Amino acid sequence: MTEHVEVPGDAFTAAPLQAGITYFRANSTAADASATGPNSVAAAPRAVADSQGALALGLDAHAAAPDTIALGYGASASSSGTVAIGASARAVGGNSLAFGYRAESIDFGGVAAGARSVAHGRESVALGAAAVASAEGSVALGSQSRAEADYVVSLGDAALQRAIVHVAPGARSASSTEVVTGSQLHATRVQVAALSADADAVKAAAASAAYFQVGSEAANASSGATMVSMGPAARAAAGADIAVGAGAVASASHNALALGPGALAAAYYTVAVGARAQAGLTAGVALGLSAQAGTTRTVALGAHTLVRSARSVALGESSTADHADAVSAGSAQRQRIVTSARAGVISATSTEAVTGAQLHAINQQLQSLAGTLAQRVDTLRGSLAASRQRREALFRRLVALEAAR
Repeated sequence: MTEHVEVPGDAFTAAPLQAGITYFRANSTAADASATGPNSVAAAPRAVADSQGALALGLDAHAAAPDTIALGYGASASSSGTVAIGASARAVGGNSLAFGYRAESIDFGGVAAGARSVAHGRESVALGAAAVASAEGSVALGSQSRAEADYVVSLGDAALQRAIVHVAPGARSASSTEVVTGSQLHATRVQVAALSADADAVKAAAASAAYFQVGSEAANASSGATMVSMGPAARAAAGADIAVGAGAVASASHNALALGPGALAAAYYTVAVGARAQAGLTAGVALGLSAQAGTTRTVALGAHTLVRSARSVALGESSTADHADAVSAGSAQRQRIVTSARAGVISATSTEAVTGAQLHAINQQLQSLAGTLAQRVDTLRGSLAASRQRREALFRRLVALEAAR
């Protein structure tokens, strides 16, 4: 038997005794294919293409939405733009792809490739037999891999891990997101081991150092994360305080420094350096044995110096400053000479200190002026004496003339 199938513009002749087109055969008693959508194609028993531009190829294949492809026994493409290729493959989410036996792409933009692979999350990718990508943007690579958190890449599951090989070395920087290799990590580990060995060597050297030893059983009195204390019973209270020395105390709550046995920095920004040095109020500075900066913004510099008034400075051993905004270089019992001073400006508004040389020059000028004045006074006295003599002579002459009359 010979059949002709009419095709616009051409004709094909079937082989003798077989119905159909040459090289194309169909053998089934099942219901016919159905292509009801505009420009759709359905080929195979019970294949259905019932939407615009749909293509269904294979027994029970179903292309159910515009521009879909279902290829294979029982393949199903049910949302616009989906492709399902493989027996029982399902592409459900819009623009999703499913390739392989029972592969399933459930949400929008998903890709499932491999027998029984499942791309369940939105825009997820499952690549490999039984691979599952169940979270948004996740990627499962390899047979039985599972990606269960958003935007992760999984190469296995809890029971199966895979190594990544032949990877190019990644960039190492604070902002790098590139994968590094085992050789890079090995190099880092070698460096860490070298640093650890150096640290051990330093520790051993410190333990045997002739001039650095720690010998105390007293407890560390500080426990905060931002302060520093070193020495038996040294205590730094808080806020970046530093106390160094036996019994040193930095008891402010912000940036106090006590350095020396028994030193005390008791207020904001205070500095006490020296055995038993004390800085008691804000921004006070005490430097020296038992130096005391007792008020705000004062400086006590030298052993046993004492400042009692605000913003004053005591300079030198046992000096006392007990007037506000003053600088003292001694005390009532001990005065000091200030030497090597620069000559100060001499004017009606000057506040600069003048030197002995400047005062000596002024004294010299005064002495010269006094000598000149003395000479002028002597000259004036001589002139006055001569004038008196002339006046007396004139008087005598007048008397004589009067008598002659």
